[in-house]
Amino acid sequence: MTLIDRLIKASPVLPVPIGADTFHLRVMSGTERDEWEQIVADLSDAQDTRSKVYAELLVRTLADESGNRQLTKDDVGTLQVSVSAKILKQLFDKSLTLNRIGDEGIEDAKKSSAAAPTYDSGSSSPAASA
Repeated sequence: MTLIDRLIKASPVLPVPIGADTFHLRVMSGTERDEWEQIVADLSDAQDTRSKVYAELLVRTLADESGNRQLTKDDVGTLQVSVSAKILKQLFDKSLTLNRIGDEGIEDAKKSSAAAPTYDSGSSSPAASA
């Protein structure tokens, strides 16, 4: 087994019982977390975004027992409109803990869009400092 295989296998899957059902949450990949943090940053000035932030995280973390994603970005709107706020919040909170995202992590994501460098300028050289 390669190092990459071992790292992937080490990612936990957390069973979350809610009522008579058990849902499973997984750890996001680095790319998935980057995407989610960018969405949080982009939404930071908008109103009524809490359910969108919850749903965007859950489409990346709800999984089967083996850790395979079960939802896509196309499911965000359905989660927002059709799933109870109580269940969204329960799963969101567990997903935050599993992915080691706290209030500071959410605030950092909101601030990151202003501080993050852009890489589409065509130059990889840093700006000269005076």
